Amino acid sequence: MSAAAQQLRDLRAILDAKFPDATPVPHRNAASVATGIGALDAILPSGGLPRGRLSLWAPGGGATAMLRAAAVTTARAGERVLWIDGAGTVTGAWWPAEVLLLKPAGRVEALRGAEQVLRAGGFALVVLTGVDPTGTEPVRLSRAASEGGAAFVAVGAAAASAAVKIGSRIASDAYRWTRDPRGEPALATSASAEVRVTSLGWHRRARVTLPVVGDPVPSALSVLLPDRRGVPARVVARAAADRDPFAAFAAPAPALVPDEPITGTPIGVTPIASHLKKARPGLVRALGVG
Repeated sequence: MSAAAQQLRDLRAILDAKFPDATPVPHRNAASVATGIGALDAILPSGGLPRGRLSLWAPGGGATAMLRAAAVTTARAGERVLWIDGAGTVTGAWWPAEVLLLKPAGRVEALRGAEQVLRAGGFALVVLTGVDPTGTEPVRLSRAASEGGAAFVAVGAAAASAAVKIGSRIASDAYRWTRDPRGEPALATSASAEVRVTSLGWHRRARVTLPVVGDPVPSALSVLLPDRRGVPARVVARAAADRDPFAAFAAPAPALVPDEPITGTPIGVTPIASHLKKARPGLVRALGVG
């Protein structure tokens, strides 16, 4: 190796150590975190999400689905993955068990937690959503990722310090459907997004297609609650109370008119009983007052 080539290599090593975002990603020899989506990995500059760098994904359609697939792929490969839900929009019951989900109390806690986790170096992939780093915050997060060596992806607006910038949007002909007997669209089977990746000296585009997974309980308020469709309200309320006193609050309210007339004079009814007799005699007979 010539002296000039050796000096150039030493200079790149110094710049990479002091300024993590100064060296273009394609020139780095560090390994990357593969997303498991072939079309996406093909357009990323290092064949995946670069380790020790900040990648910024501008939300526009498909970002959460692709990042979730990348998180599951990385976790199933034996590495640790952390997803920081800064906006509190992720439902824990639907979350894959392989990926650690962190739900901070607010914006400051999310940024502080991300910085500490990145600097600790215990995770291969860290994803931050619901919080848009501004000002000097992207620089601090980039330095923390460089120290810990994790691939860090933040979903938010553009930041100048991001080593890789990714954008996606749902394609105009994105969805593929199964047809009902009449030939009309019934259930979506896949969705496509147009993804663009830019970095220093790098610009690629691709179309990424992902399968659509159906919701097994589409009408339930929560996966922890049973499906009550077609069950009388009184039966549900009594069963829920027998099983769990607090579950009765989640059950539909019983009928307003009781099965048996109310005996006695309820508190607060006597002053208005005479008015009810004149205005709504049927209601008075139903309530058993007056």
